Amino acid sequence: MILFVCETFFQLLNAVNIKEQCYKEEKADLVLTESSDFSQLLKALKNIGTFENIILFDFVQERDREELKININKYISGEKKYKNLNDIKEEYSDYFMPVDTSLFQKLIYYKIVCNGYIPKVHIFEEGMLTYFQDVLFNLKNDGIKHGFFPDEKRLCNNIDEILVYDPDLFSGSNYYQVNRIPKIDPEISQVIKVFNGIFGECHMPKEKYIYLAEPFAVEGLNNDEMTILDGIADIVGKENIIVKLHPRMDSGIYESNGYKTFVETKKPWELFVLHSEFEKKILITVSSGAAITSKLLYNNKYKVIYLYRIMALSLRYHVKHKCFPDFFKKVYQLFNEEEKNLFCPNSVLELKMTIKYLEGET
Repeated sequence: MILFVCETFFQLLNAVNIKEQCYKEEKADLVLTESSDFSQLLKALKNIGTFENIILFDFVQERDREELKININKYISGEKKYKNLNDIKEEYSDYFMPVDTSLFQKLIYYKIVCNGYIPKVHIFEEGMLTYFQDVLFNLKNDGIKHGFFPDEKRLCNNIDEILVYDPDLFSGSNYYQVNRIPKIDPEISQVIKVFNGIFGECHMPKEKYIYLAEPFAVEGLNNDEMTILDGIADIVGKENIIVKLHPRMDSGIYESNGYKTFVETKKPWELFVLHSEFEKKILITVSSGAAITSKLLYNNKYKVIYLYRIMALSLRYHVKHKCFPDFFKKVYQLFNEEEKNLFCPNSVLELKMTIKYLEGET
């Protein structure tokens, strides 16, 4: 039996894809946390039958992370009990976790070990950072006393693979094997039917330009994105732009500046892009990984503009990562191997020229 753990809708989407395409005949359980509101999906998940048992934990990353950081070694050693951790009781041969830095997901691994089993660990794609993470470094510096267990039971020694949609883009340390998650053909894939059965169908906004916002303010980062966005609106008109909010944001700053917004907190963005009109859209973002997932999952062709090079103020962590330039170079080549689809202007003037070029082309 195998176990998946998910804390976001994109993680759940990828878990379902891996289970349906790679482990169709295997029995699997699913752990969810309240870091995302999965409550409206539980009935559909049970009806679809992809997972045998669904275990929901009252754990919210932003609320509970610090408490878990302080007490995780006591939970692992059994000195303290952690919520409904005893619900993890099956004999799991394989454990699929998407975030190597998540203390909660590592706690689940060691619970399986404490139950007397040593599962093979598969770290699967959960976003851009998966492509340039240093898993071994993160494990050595996570504050967990992995030495409480003998070598053969430690997490670092039981990672079987890292799973991503395009291994050629991987730019991180090569301690572990990097393997491919099967892409999805929207025209024929049974997986799409499973997605729709779980999440319901999604509808793409009518606006031509979709700005993928990022939680700069939530992360305490000063930024000048509104100035840049206003410059784009001066060319294409605010009526032709809609802002897709990050789940951790509210719409205030954008709506007060005259922009339409949408956020679907119960469905992953990666289902919206299945709409037939998507390839006519132009995505704009400072540095969001959501701008490339449609290419990675479905091999869609569409236009993307990245703005991080002209962001005069703070950039997010992943852009400042030492491996990001190498990763983004590979992404740039992937998108543009047949025709120019990805743009990353170096100046506001170049951005304006890019927008005018796209306006004349599309």
